[in-house]
Amino acid sequence: MSTTKQRGFTIMELLVGGAVFVVITILVNNILLNLLRGTVKQDVIRNVKQNGDFAMEVMMNKIRSARRLDPAVNCIANLNQLTITNNDGSTSRFYYDAATTQKIVDEITNVLGVTARYLTTDVTTIDSTQPAERLTFDCVALPGGETKITVHFTLRQRNANPATARSEEEALVRFENMAAIRNY
Repeated sequence: MSTTKQRGFTIMELLVGGAVFVVITILVNNILLNLLRGTVKQDVIRNVKQNGDFAMEVMMNKIRSARRLDPAVNCIANLNQLTITNNDGSTSRFYYDAATTQKIVDEITNVLGVTARYLTTDVTTIDSTQPAERLTFDCVALPGGETKITVHFTLRQRNANPATARSEEEALVRFENMAAIRNY
């Protein structure tokens, strides 16, 4: 009786090995895709926060160092724009440009004319879907002549092309801060 040694793998061993390889490949691929999506989402949120922090810092610094609130109106809630007189005699008007860009605008008027600058970028805009989330100012007059202003707004970053938009490429961040006019 002659015995021959079998060389190689059986078809069943090859199928089982291939199936295990495919399952491991799919699992590793899903893990890497989820990590990539998480990284993209974090980048988008960081971008929105940086834009919002910059806009808020500019407004808070100007409000703190303002001479007065213009026009000298009664302080009320939900103002959609705020005009202040700066120490150099110029005025700054903060508002939400709803008509064209959906950005926060700092419009400075001085003896040279009017200069408008955007405090947010083309990609990061005011969330215009909810009126309560737009740029608003709450003004409170305290005893002793101090005026406190609270600024509220929500920034949104969206994919420019809604047909290819993915949820990880969108972010919505709310900002709120309060400052007192120091009345130098």
